[in-house]
Amino acid sequence: MVPGLWYVRLRRDGATASGHRVPAVAEPPDGRVRVEETRRREPRPGSGTSAGEEPKEPAELGKQGVPHAPD
Repeated sequence: MVPGLWYVRLRRDGATASGHRVPAVAEPPDGRVRVEETRRREPRPGSGTSAGEEPKEPAELGKQGVPHAPD
């Protein structure tokens, strides 16, 4: 088994979804931080990927899935 994190999520319908995810940290040439993650559901079939990057400028905070505090 590849090292990573196990997760369990409670869905809106009350059922659970569980699986395994493996994060990897990368550094693009411009020096920012990028986190890439692969997920695999268990025991049902399914998989996916996601990625998040450090914003280039502070004005980008709150865009593209970067959490921010409401005004």
